[in-house]
Amino acid sequence: ILYLFAASSFLLLGVLDLIRERRAFHPLMILAGFFGVISSIYVEANIRLSDQLNCVSVNFFLLESITLFGSHKRSAVSVDVGKWMRRSILFGDAEFILGALLDVIISYFYLFDDTSDWDLAPQGTSIF
Repeated sequence: ILYLFAASSFLLLGVLDLIRERRAFHPLMILAGFFGVISSIYVEANIRLSDQLNCVSVNFFLLESITLFGSHKRSAVSVDVGKWMRRSILFGDAEFILGALLDVIISYFYLFDDTSDWDLAPQGTSIF
């Protein structure tokens, strides 16, 4: 249920930010949230389908994090903010990329590792 609320929040935030800013990475957030919500719905009924949808969702999160990092790096955040603020924003974006990358790796283990008997859904160990 926690994963359902988290994915729903990303879906809502993506829609609101798309209306407000109209930037390229907001549809990625909407798609990631949508697949996350669907994945959380199927976690009890069909764990394989849930894992596949989670894999799609976290790949969209990874694309979103890379896009966000690139847009922050290309644009000057603000002339008024100090150097430490620009570095903090880039550091936060880099952490988002690292977290999304780790989540993608975990989701691929759930999909392609047939040698172990996973008893937890990836949402239970998910970073997001």
